[in-house]
Amino acid sequence: MGLGDISVITGLCMGFDDDTEQYEIMFGLVHGIEHLYKENIEEGLYLIALAVPSVIDRAREWMEVLHYRIWR
Repeated sequence: MGLGDISVITGLCMGFDDDTEQYEIMFGLVHGIEHLYKENIEEGLYLIALAVPSVIDRAREWMEVLHYRIWR
């Protein structure tokens, strides 16, 4: 697994938590995921979609932030 290994996206999404007070860490996850999925958009979006059912109950707001940034 290398520094640009896109397969870690799903795992990174698992780190989102709406109850956190560490916003800089959450935005770090957003930026890291953005960097990775831009290398292979189709696979990256698929990997994000895989994470949604597992994190949506505890990280709806952060998943919305990520999705908003994807759309822009």
